[in-house]
Amino acid sequence: MNNTLLIHSIEELNTLAQSLIQTGYQKFLLEGELWVGKTQFVKGIVQALWGNPDEVQSPTYTYMNPYITPRWDLVHMDLYRFESQENAFSKGIFEAIDNHDYICIEWPKREEFYVDATRVRLPFSFQYNGSRTIKHS
Repeated sequence: MNNTLLIHSIEELNTLAQSLIQTGYQKFLLEGELWVGKTQFVKGIVQALWGNPDEVQSPTYTYMNPYITPRWDLVHMDLYRFESQENAFSKGIFEAIDNHDYICIEWPKREEFYVDATRVRLPFSFQYNGSRTIKHS
C-alpha cells in the first residue's frame, strides 16, 4: 500500500486511524515535525480500540505511555531522544513493544525492528493551507 492522503480535520484523522485498525495494522511508525498531528492520530487509534482518547498525552518526556482499552492494550512511544539501540533497551522499549497488542512509535529509528505485516509507516507533513499530508506505506 502506498497512498498519500490530505487531512483537513481531526475527524478525518480519526477516520484514517479507524480504517487502518480495521485493515489489520497494529504497529504505527509516525514521522513528522512537532505539532503535525502524530499524538492526535494516536488519540484516534485509542478511540478506534474503544478507549478514551482524552487520556492520550505526548510521550516526549516519559518515552512511553501505555493505554489499556476494553479490548486491547497499546503503548505510545517517542524515540526522538534515543541515541542507540542499547539506550532504548535500557529503558524497556523493546520489552514494551513485545508486550502490547498495538504500538504507536513517534520518531521511529532502526525501522527494521518493526517490519512485519501489521506495520504501517506514516510520514506526516504540513501543507501551506494548514492541512496535513500523510503518506502511508
